[in-house]
Amino acid sequence: MRVLVTGGAGFVGSHLVDRFLEEGFQVRVLDTLDPKVHPHGRPNDIPSDVDFIQGDITDRGTLLAALQDVDIVSHQAAYQDYMPDFSRFLYVNAVGTSLLYELIVQEKLKVKKVIVASSQAVYGEGQYVCSVHGFFQPAPRSQEQLSLRQWEVRCPVCNQQAESCLLQESNTNPYNQYAVSKLAEEKIALGLGWLNGIPKYRRGDNRNSVSKVDKLKTLGWNPKYDLSAILDDFLAWVESIGGIPAQIQDAYGAMRRAGVVLPAMVGR
Repeated sequence: MRVLVTGGAGFVGSHLVDRFLEEGFQVRVLDTLDPKVHPHGRPNDIPSDVDFIQGDITDRGTLLAALQDVDIVSHQAAYQDYMPDFSRFLYVNAVGTSLLYELIVQEKLKVKKVIVASSQAVYGEGQYVCSVHGFFQPAPRSQEQLSLRQWEVRCPVCNQQAESCLLQESNTNPYNQYAVSKLAEEKIALGLGWLNGIPKYRRGDNRNSVSKVDKLKTLGWNPKYDLSAILDDFLAWVESIGGIPAQIQDAYGAMRRAGVVLPAMVGR
């Protein structure tokens, strides 16, 4: 059985490649090798028995070639940054995912399952409860609030500090360009998958909030690694690609000039 891992040279994708190989799959990778992420080109730790295609998920010919004779697609490719090129987020994440389903349907490809990586960014600042006014989904904390060093989320009605609660998947609240594009990608996968009979599995990632894992536990999942082990794993991957790319400093400066990054205010 052959699996296509889009974004298979990235941190998550490369681990999935290793696992698929361990499970006996034939693995194909499609990755742009974006210089901001892979400043030294193709990582040396990509196994030699992987069929590697360097190309863009939004390029019709490249994606069609990558999908040939594929049984499962693990769609990890995404554009994620905080630069103000807003249209690129939607183009890569939403249009690219639409193209994936478009080709599967139009070319009558025999793909049995598509696994789409969503993001907890779709939940925005998270979900909170006010002791007086109950559940709410906050807007991003304002610059004025942060300038006053008021870091906690407050009730929009009475302004008292609210308590965070475990995320419910039914309540999304995306605010930035990446979050909006990932929710669009998720809806595209769920909708087009259902309409065209393509089984799909939505996977989110843990970032700024804490999700309920009850559903995963009913499927037999239990966490094997603590946070320390996960961070060690991530740092090992950073070292494997040659350390932190030099372009990150340039990106930081560009974001400061664009007003995307604000200076942190600590102490008095």
